[in-house]
Amino acid sequence: HVATLPIFVENVYEAKKDCITLYGSTPVLESIQKDIFNDRIWPDFVALSKNSERPFVRLQTFEPGESLMLEGLKITSVPVNHVVPTVGYVLEDEQGSVVFIADTGPTEQIWQVANGLTNLRGVFIETTFPNDMKWLADLSLHLTPLMLAEELTKLHHKVRVLVVHLKARYQTRVIQELNALGNPLVEVAQFGVPYTF
Repeated sequence: HVATLPIFVENVYEAKKDCITLYGSTPVLESIQKDIFNDRIWPDFVALSKNSERPFVRLQTFEPGESLMLEGLKITSVPVNHVVPTVGYVLEDEQGSVVFIADTGPTEQIWQVANGLTNLRGVFIETTFPNDMKWLADLSLHLTPLMLAEELTKLHHKVRVLVVHLKARYQTRVIQELNALGNPLVEVAQFGVPYTF
């Protein structure tokens, strides 16, 4: 989600040649330009950055299936199942790999990629709604705790699973239902906590 993206771009701007690079698929970058940086909602930071010696932001396409190297990490974009074009990521370095899946419903391709990793250390994955809201999870392509349990049967590695993207309104119920799964590898990720794998 991009709710704080304009505030981030505006507040980290410095008058120098280096700037923020936003990586995304073509549909995502087009939406950012059309719906956010459009001189109606927020200034068009993209247009202001073109041909400027002090740009605000640079857009870089990063399509599903592609990999790039940043700060010593290999990052691979993998499509997941959501109502809009969405990807998860595989983050790899010489010490291991981690899979990050935010918005998704039941999905396949990223599990196939994860199963092919020989050094997988952990998975971050969403669980948005409580079990009694499966109907909404199905419509919006999100997960409930029971749906998460089913998704994890597709993962052949026994690794730490950190749950993200809980709706604040349902957080207590979702946590209770996650605990009821009885899977010692599953825990809720905490804000501000660095995770090491």
